[in-house]
Parts: sequence; C-alpha cells; structure tokens
Amino acid sequence: MCSKIILSFLLVFCFFVKCEAFDLHTINESKIISTENITNDKRYFFNNIKLTESNNTAYLIFKDDETLEAINEIGEKNIPINFRPRPYKRKVKNISELYAMNLAYEDEFKNLMKNLQKELGGELIIRPSIKSKKRVQEKSQTELNGDYNKITDMWAASLVFPNEQELLTAFEKIKKRDDVVKIRDRWNNPLPQGYRDVKVNFSLSNGAIVELQLHHKAIMQVKNGIDHDIYEFVRSNRDNFEMKSHVERAKNCQVVLYESVWNGKFENVDESTKQILEETTKNLANQHCTKKSEILLNKLEKIFEDCFIN
Repeated sequence: MCSKIILSFLLVFCFFVKCEAFDLHTINESKIISTENITNDKRYFFNNIKLTESNNTAYLIFKDDETLEAINEIGEKNIPINFRPRPYKRKVKNISELYAMNLAYEDEFKNLMKNLQKELGGELIIRPSIKSKKRVQEKSQTELNGDYNKITDMWAASLVFPNEQELLTAFEKIKKRDDVVKIRDRWNNPLPQGYRDVKVNFSLSNGAIVELQLHHKAIMQVKNGIDHDIYEFVRSNRDNFEMKSHVERAKNCQVVLYESVWNGKFENVDESTKQILEETTKNLANQHCTKKSEILLNKLEKIFEDCFIN
C-alpha cells in the first residue's frame, strides 16, 4: 500500500514537472510572473525585448535596458512577459562535433537567409564559407574560455540597408520571429568606437546557431575597409605593453572615423584622399614596431584632422 502511494506521488510529481517545462518552452502567450521565479535556467521573453545571455543554453530577455538586478532594486515583483517556443542549442563536446553539426545544415542556413531577405529587404551577403578552424580556435581560447558551444557564427550573413529607417523597420520585424535566440542591439547601443549594427542569432532545426547582421551601407563600407585594418592593428597589439599608447591612439582614430560617417563628412572626402587612407591603414594593420607604428599613426591622425575635425 505504501509503495503504491509513493508511486502515485512520483507520477503526479513528474506530470507537473513535465507541464512546467512545456509551459515555459512551448507555448506562446503573455503572462504575469513573479520576479522571484526568474532564474538563469529558463528563458523569459519580455514584450519589448532585449537579450542578455545567461548561460550556454538559455537566455533572459529584459525590457529596454533593465536587468534582473535593476528590476529587483526598484521593487518590481510582477512583470508581464511573453512565453515563446525556442529550441535549445545542442551541446557539442569538441571542435569536430561543432563543424559536423553546422556543415550538415548549410542548405537550411542559406534558405533561411534568402527567406529573411524576402521578408526584410536589404542586400543579402552570405559569408562564402564556414568559419575557419583557425579563427574558431582563436576565438574559443581568447574570448570564450575554450567553450565551443559559445561559437554562434559558424555560418553568417548580412543584410545591408541604404538608410537607418529601413534597417530599423527590419529590426522590428526580426523581434517578432520565434526562431530568434539572441539579439545584440548595437544600433541603439553602439560599440565604444562608434560602430553600429544589429546582430541576430537564429536556431536551425538541429539546434545549430547561426548569425545575421543588419548593416547600414555607409557604416559597413568603412567597417570592411579602413576600420578593419585599424581593428587588426588594435587586436594584434592589445596585449603588447610597449604598444599600449599606439593602440589607444588607433582606437581614437576609430571613434573619429565613425563620427565622420555618421555626420556625413566621410562621404565628402575625395577619392585620392580615401586611397591614401586605405594605403596607410593597410600598412598599419600588420605593424608591430613602435617606431613604424608612430609614423603611420601620425599620418593617419593628420588626415583625420584635416578632413573630419577642422
């Protein structure tokens, strides 16, 4: 008799656990939930979404710029949220599994990007190949503590828009999709150097995570040209103490560059000056010598001062 009671209790318990899991991850409706019940192992989708990564497989989405800590600080106890179905990313144990998982679904990724272009507009640019093993290993070791599960751009593409309004319209449509697992809004929250875009991660049917970036055409042109070379100089020298001041100067150049794009000054620069800028930054990109870097930075800063500041 006792064993039957225990068995019945376990069955009821399992039923409720299963229902809770279903309730959190597979239905699509608005509810009111206590902030005390928000934990890092569940996904919460607020009406005005902003995503913050909580761990390898789950995301918390907060309203505007709020965080769970900020919500608690102001005394909010109950918050309206949307529950939407989101497939978790399948775990991989090593780099070989990561590649196998993504290579098998290349066609699905490309079809998704083409359908997104039809829905959102813009010029579609798909990265021609999967992320290189060299870059995967470098990123995993230097930025992600060796965790290959955090690589979310094995396949990547861009939608390039001619103006801000078209980009923001596409952004609003993106927020409503159920296959979005993460959004990094760097348009309203630009990087320190002034670079702006919207980075969106989608889940494929096998759990692989892929990336789409929404770009402004003028910003992207600078990003892929002059700024890319400056970035390479910064990235390759940031751990070199002797180059510390040169790295900071290069970062300041990035700020001035993006300000010039945003205020329209860059597009008024003549082609011969742009060519000189490109040659200077290309030489700077591979530079690790303090004296040669000094000469190139002086030249770059002088051009920026003449074109964008004076």
